[in-house]
Amino acid sequence: MPDIFTAQIQPHTYLLQMIARTMNFQTRRNLLETNQDVCMNSSCDSFIINTRFYLEYLNLYYVPVIVVVGVVGNFLSFLVLLTTHLKVRSSSYYLAALAVTDSGYLACILLVYCSSNGVVDWFHQDGFCQLWVYLTYVCSFLSVWFIVAFTVERFIAVRYPLRKPYVCTVSRAKMIVLSLTCVAFLLHSYVFWIASVVDQRCHLNPDYVDLAEYVNYVDTIVTFLVPVVLIVGMNALIARSLLRFRKNTQRGVLGGIVMLSENCALYEMNNSQSTSSTKKSKETHSSPDLNVERLKKITVKNIHSRRNSRMSKHNE
Repeated sequence: MPDIFTAQIQPHTYLLQMIARTMNFQTRRNLLETNQDVCMNSSCDSFIINTRFYLEYLNLYYVPVIVVVGVVGNFLSFLVLLTTHLKVRSSSYYLAALAVTDSGYLACILLVYCSSNGVVDWFHQDGFCQLWVYLTYVCSFLSVWFIVAFTVERFIAVRYPLRKPYVCTVSRAKMIVLSLTCVAFLLHSYVFWIASVVDQRCHLNPDYVDLAEYVNYVDTIVTFLVPVVLIVGMNALIARSLLRFRKNTQRGVLGGIVMLSENCALYEMNNSQSTSSTKKSKETHSSPDLNVERLKKITVKNIHSRRNSRMSKHNE
């Protein structure tokens, strides 16, 4: 029976599981001997042998490395977002919840990897099979919808900045995170019925093959198509708003520069006129010839007035 149910989980999880099943922790010598035996019957050359070995050797270690690095990075992000001054921002709670769900998804991948390589055999046990597949669906759903919620908050902050303090609050962010979590747990509860252990492997229950196919289409729409449309659309609108703001800012700066230059020119013109008039007045007041003439006129007037007064007194 093909591994139908594993393919229904997620394409990348299925790929990791199929890669992990090809690995059995053999040494380099054992791998080369196995590849040489196979290639002797199929006329393979040394290049194919070496390529296959290095790919298997690489796949043997890159999954644990990715899981460890991802979990550590998510843990540090969680601490920074919720234990520093960033905890007063509503967006920090979306990112912290995203770190938790991503770590959960990585843990599910690590369990599948370890089960496929014989480290632990929990994934193929009844009960654990349903639980881990269920958590995989829940974590993948929450991861993408937390990103959508964070993008919506960015969209509101850019397009409607005056409404952001009233809409994007910490309490509302907590409520949205809790609501999405409840929806995810309820929405994927069907996994406990369609998942089962068949031939000691975690597979799709043969009685629900048709239902699983329908559910897979719905899950693809809910966790892929709709979030992608929302995220791309809102980011495009955000970019458009930022470009408009930038153009308006540049226009405002250029207009201010033009007005400033005009005002400076007008000020210089007025200043030059006032300076010239001041110079003329100074020249008028400071000219010695003009002052002498004025003094002469004043003196002549005084002399005439005195003569007139004397003559009037003499006649009397």
